[in-house]
Amino acid sequence: MTQRVVVTGAAGFIGSNLVRGLLADGYTVVGVDSFDDFYDPRLKHHNMSDFVDNTNFTLHKIDIRDTPGLLDVCDREIDTVVHMAALAGVRPSAERPIEYCDVNVAGTMSVLELMGRKSIPHLVFASSSSIYGVNPNVPWTEDAIPQPISVYASSKLAGEAMVAHAGAQRGFTAVGTRLFTVYGPGQRPDLAITNFAGRMLSNTALKVFGDGSALRDFTYVDDIVSGLRSAMDYRPSTFEAFNLARGERVKLMDVITTLEEVLDVEAKIDFFDAITGDVPQTWGSIDKSAAKLGYQPTTRLRAGIEASKDWFQVVADTVDFA
Repeated sequence: MTQRVVVTGAAGFIGSNLVRGLLADGYTVVGVDSFDDFYDPRLKHHNMSDFVDNTNFTLHKIDIRDTPGLLDVCDREIDTVVHMAALAGVRPSAERPIEYCDVNVAGTMSVLELMGRKSIPHLVFASSSSIYGVNPNVPWTEDAIPQPISVYASSKLAGEAMVAHAGAQRGFTAVGTRLFTVYGPGQRPDLAITNFAGRMLSNTALKVFGDGSALRDFTYVDDIVSGLRSAMDYRPSTFEAFNLARGERVKLMDVITTLEEVLDVEAKIDFFDAITGDVPQTWGSIDKSAAKLGYQPTTRLRAGIEASKDWFQVVADTVDFA
């Protein structure tokens, strides 16, 4: 029987890649996205250009905080909701804290109302590695005590708590996926790899906050989608969280060197003071995800950057980096 899935944030980076894969495998997908101006909406429309007319896909332009509107999108039985929609990013959350809490906390409550009112049996919630904060005990395991140091991280941790409570109260199963520094085609233009590539292709200086020694567990989007798909099929007795990571760290300056080699462009770099809320490293243990979800990331950094070259050019042609 064909599965029907609701994906919030369906036009965004990870959401659109997930929708594309689900449609290719015969799922019926109900997409929800607000097409806000957090970044250029033209990039979101580009993300959807190859599937927006698919007969198994329905798009609803709705803000997740619009609970009545969200309830109206489900006119038939739904098997799973994958909740990707959020205001993302540590740095902008410091400038827009009220909005971040409103979208990420109140918006998630609206999705949970949808789960209960429509008796949807399973939810996959996109959380973030940022909840671990500056915990020095790496690689981080799912049982590590969260130490969020930003509004964004705190909003995601609150989302996990609300999902766990609502699932127990209303009888649906729920999985939280803690995503680690995702990159690839469709990535937002403010995030490191695509931002750096877009600036290099536009002959604009890169902005590096700190000395470039920060370590990140960069994870290619196809590996993340694979993990999300596994989480869709995993039905725990109570809420359960999983790291979706590559499982290794890369220094930021090494990423820039790889981009220079792949794009055949020498980077111009301006260094700035580190920003409050940025963590010195991210590194996720994937032992639990491998054991319970069968999660096995396969894409190394250089291969992922090579596969993203067309997207980098789209971003360079669309965004004014000057």
